[in-house]
Amino acid sequence: MYNDVDMVWLQDPFKYLEGRHDAYFMDDMTAVDLYLLPQAAFPTGGLYFKNKTWVKDTKGKHVIIHNNYIVGFEKKIKRFRDYGLWLVDDHALESPLGNLE
Repeated sequence: MYNDVDMVWLQDPFKYLEGRHDAYFMDDMTAVDLYLLPQAAFPTGGLYFKNKTWVKDTKGKHVIIHNNYIVGFEKKIKRFRDYGLWLVDDHALESPLGNLE
């Protein structure tokens, strides 16, 4: 949930988030100007990971790749690794003296 830092919760708001909507907004009495980001720069996982021709044709334009259209935490990590997109240092909490956790 996106929440401004100048808001306070007095009750549980999640009971109002019913249904299968993609987004919920409160009416701030101001116009909302939406902008759809370019697909070449912000592809879905369904496009990026399943269409090699599209990836080749749009190479160099990608900004954020959403690892969706796959279910499971481990599967997402594996797919990022398989595509060279896993940028997490898996050894960040290790030292010659042992685990730093």
